[in-house]
Amino acid sequence: MLITMIISLYKNKSKVFINENFAFVLHNSELKKYSISENMEISEDIYNQIIEKVLKPRVKNRALYIIERNSKTEYEIREKLRKNEYTELLIDYAVEYLKSYKYIDDETYVKRYIEVRNNKYSINKLMYDLIKKGISKDLIKQCIEEQEELTVYSERAKIKVFILKKYPDLEKTSITREEKYKLFCAIIRKGYTADDINAVFNEIMQ
Repeated sequence: MLITMIISLYKNKSKVFINENFAFVLHNSELKKYSISENMEISEDIYNQIIEKVLKPRVKNRALYIIERNSKTEYEIREKLRKNEYTELLIDYAVEYLKSYKYIDDETYVKRYIEVRNNKYSINKLMYDLIKKGISKDLIKQCIEEQEELTVYSERAKIKVFILKKYPDLEKTSITREEKYKLFCAIIRKGYTADDINAVFNEIMQ
């Protein structure tokens, strides 16, 4: 295996290419430790030492740091590790480690996400946000179907609660066209449809 290129990065790190393919990022002190320089051959033994003793512990610790404060989906963790210049091999290792200890579980994440935000946002909005987090539509739909309260507590019921929180006396009084427009825009941003919003307004203000 030939070290074909070494590119200096920030914070005393360097990007190492083997046989013209990106291999890993090392601290410059580690380059010296393993006597790595351009146009030199690296043995399989040294390569494996770097992977097992340096990079696997490092990517594992980085993955743990990522989930330290907030839960993340598998996709989010993979994307953050890619930005940190880890290879897919190392990312797979870190993800499998987290899964083995149940530190990440997309199904549990989705159920909790929906449970916490269901009363505030529409199902469409929740689905949109979860898809952006790398969750499949099938898994989202499955989790929604398993939570019966999502069908019992309808979209229009949630809209009505939101409106009456803003204007508790709306059923007895009226609001200006401008106030109604602002309220309509606030609700539509939560992912509810115009038809549902207007139907609830008509029900309350009839």
